[in-house]
Amino acid sequence: MRILQIADEFNSAGGLERFIYNFSVQLMKEGHETVLATLKVNYNGSWGEEDFQTVMLPEEPSRWANYAKEFQPDLIIWHTIPHTAKIVESLARKYPTVATVHCVMCPSGLRLYRDNEALCMKRGGVSCMVNWYTRKCGTNISPVKAFQAVSLHRSMISALHRCTQVFAVSNAIREFLMIEGIPENKIQVFDNTLKQIEELRPLVLPEKKQEINLLYVGRLVYSKGVQYLLRAIPFLLDKGIAVNCSIIGDGWYKQTLEELSHNLGLSDHVRFVGRVSGVEIDGWYANSDVVVVPSIYPDPAPLVVPEARKVGKPVIVFEAGGSPEWADFMDGIYIAKRADAKDLAETIAGFISGRHHLQRSLNADNSSRKKQRMRIDLVDAIVGGVRSGA
Repeated sequence: MRILQIADEFNSAGGLERFIYNFSVQLMKEGHETVLATLKVNYNGSWGEEDFQTVMLPEEPSRWANYAKEFQPDLIIWHTIPHTAKIVESLARKYPTVATVHCVMCPSGLRLYRDNEALCMKRGGVSCMVNWYTRKCGTNISPVKAFQAVSLHRSMISALHRCTQVFAVSNAIREFLMIEGIPENKIQVFDNTLKQIEELRPLVLPEKKQEINLLYVGRLVYSKGVQYLLRAIPFLLDKGIAVNCSIIGDGWYKQTLEELSHNLGLSDHVRFVGRVSGVEIDGWYANSDVVVVPSIYPDPAPLVVPEARKVGKPVIVFEAGGSPEWADFMDGIYIAKRADAKDLAETIAGFISGRHHLQRSLNADNSSRKKQRMRIDLVDAIVGGVRSGA
């Protein structure tokens, strides 16, 4: 089968990019021909040794139409990001098209009111122009940017309606799609690990000693909640727990986080590592005791959770979005109250006190239930659906 994938861009960092790489490799191993077409490519081969074809096209619908005519896809798979929405809506009139959704579906991209850290559960629309400022859900003060964001969101929803099937990365994202008016019977939740959670190593909990190595991996932006991880560390230090925290990643919020770390007196406890190659990240997981994923927005289904758990590490997530859903598929996932540094510290301290060792024993009888597959296999669903004419 000839499969044309479409995304806004493809880089050497990010959960969506890692998924696209792994997904493309799986398609090729199963004998399909696939090309990823994007508006921007900035990839240095850091996801792995397998090579796959990418093509960069300008934001001109005619160029995309000509490329599709040359490639003659049996199927288009759109990895939903708004800047390619109008292009996809046009192509979907001629070629069978499905979408994978890895975002929370709102103009700001966060569904987060930054005035009080509350989550937004409303449909995106004109009212977002007001909330952009009054509730601080927008991160850019420009009215032009706010209007463009609302317009792009509408285009994305319109393109999703044009797709024959929509695949969401978590039940949380499925709910957001339904809020935006996508029919329930059109949405399926898929396994964005691509079966990797079937290969988990045994969980290794930290030793019961007054020292712990914490690890964060991801973008350094406000919504990822690293500020709460930093604020949790003084609570741990007050308990007499020696903390070593490594923060991997980069982003616009990095300088603010570095200043916060300095102001909290954490220079001896926190290390900002910067970017790390995707093929090197397992080594960082191996040297950690606990991986923390403190997203304060409804993170769709962060792949760092199963990646860390796959190599045997426990993971702490905030109770938001698709992050807690990982606990339905694997043990070793611990859930703290969202945007609560003190509760995060208490959850981390549970490893030192032995509470989580007891919890692991209590959960042992549920391990078979947790390993049941509740999300569909994307390749089987897409390829099987096209071949059956669904």
